[in-house]
Amino acid sequence: MSQKTDLERLKKQRSSHRGQVTKLISKAENRLTNPDVEIDELEGLLIQLQTKDEQLKSIDSKIENVLDLTEIESEIEKIDEYNEDIVFTSVKLKNKIKLLQSVTEQTYYGDPSEYLNFWNQFENAVDKNSSLSNIEKFSYLFSSLGGDALSCIKGFAVSDDNYESAIKLLKDTFGQTDVLINAHVSKLLNMSPLKNSSNLQELRNFYFKCQTQIRSLDSLGVKSDTYSVMLSAIILKLFPSDLALEFSKAEISSSNHNLEDLMKFLHDVVSVRQRTFQIQSPSHPPHRGENLQYKQFVRRPFGAPSRSKFASSASEMLTNASPSTSGCLFCGQGHLSHL
Repeated sequence: MSQKTDLERLKKQRSSHRGQVTKLISKAENRLTNPDVEIDELEGLLIQLQTKDEQLKSIDSKIENVLDLTEIESEIEKIDEYNEDIVFTSVKLKNKIKLLQSVTEQTYYGDPSEYLNFWNQFENAVDKNSSLSNIEKFSYLFSSLGGDALSCIKGFAVSDDNYESAIKLLKDTFGQTDVLINAHVSKLLNMSPLKNSSNLQELRNFYFKCQTQIRSLDSLGVKSDTYSVMLSAIILKLFPSDLALEFSKAEISSSNHNLEDLMKFLHDVVSVRQRTFQIQSPSHPPHRGENLQYKQFVRRPFGAPSRSKFASSASEMLTNASPSTSGCLFCGQGHLSHL
């Protein structure tokens, strides 16, 4: 087959692929403006576009190898135009997918203690997104609400003006500062007691729950000195006796327990437990509910007595061994063992 025939065949293939790319880009642009579009559909379009891009690049490379030097410059300009369209549309698809994922990953149902987290995510992803119209923002708002929160704004028609009104109603209903403060304080007051200070997972979860509510109170502008003594006393009552004693020893010089000191103490305890566990069992990460306790890994021969009947150290074994009945522990001969 002649070089000219090869070139014609390759150009015909490329023309077909370029036509498909144009259709894909047009379809993507249409779906990108649809507020009800699904993430799966956008991901499918992105994969198709990336596949066509790879196919086009392969054909373009083959065409460049057989082109005359006089044709290469104009050919490269045309290739760059298509590449630019593909890259631009791919970026828009990726941004839209990322936006939808951030909006749909958490549905807000109206719990005041969850309001700050919801609003911070929605504000950053949607409300402050200058590339979105208010109608698009309103559609995303609807898709990220459920329960009482959705019922609160369900009566609004989707429009530019109504978006701002819906946001205001949500804030007035669920985002009032005094309501949020009470919600986060209640979360702390109603926490379950810490049952076992040796359970690393339980200890870590307890610490994280405390920190979440305390940071939320801080973000609401509540000064820690207004609730520090009260909450530290309440949280301390949730400690098991051994952990409470450990904290009291550390704070023996202070008459009032400070919340910041209590949280630092918990953080340090979690860190120490974690390090100790890793030292004891470096090849096994902690599992849910596994207790962090000191373990002796002594291999017991089959049929031998339980671990409690074994000597705990080599020196104890030598001490307990009778000279008349025991040979050398190391070589098995009749003489005494010597370290």
